[in-house]
Amino acid sequence: MAARGRSINIDLAKYKPGLVFDADGITLLGKYTDELAAHRAKKRWVDVLGSYFLLERDRDYDLWVNGSLDDRCFVLSCSFVSACGRYAFWRLVNRQAPEAEDKLRGETPPDTFTSMWADIAKEEEKESWAADAIERQIADNDETRNLIAKIMRLFR
Repeated sequence: MAARGRSINIDLAKYKPGLVFDADGITLLGKYTDELAAHRAKKRWVDVLGSYFLLERDRDYDLWVNGSLDDRCFVLSCSFVSACGRYAFWRLVNRQAPEAEDKLRGETPPDTFTSMWADIAKEEEKESWAADAIERQIADNDETRNLIAKIMRLFR
């Protein structure tokens, strides 16, 4: 593939391992500490770009892995070549596709349904006894009743 001969025009030494967006080259870069992680990410990126953006490899984007033994890092590069590919890159850069970005990073997006029920369970733990809630209601009513009585005395 012709893409293997391309060079990266960005200094990756200042970046930590992870995703790097090269807006000038319309290229998505992934910096990895070992070659196996880079090739696993390559497979994941093909799946994500195909399923989230309906992009096809070699038509919409070029994907390759470059290794640098001097820096001890491996770089997965994805250059977007078609208009659809550039639009997908724009959506990633502007955080318009957070789930796809998380998957490209290798993170699993949180399960919002599970986290919602966990939050409800925490709230229920706070008010575990109905008797506690009733006692608080009675105390609030006594305070309210006393406040209203004081206000009424002022108007007599």
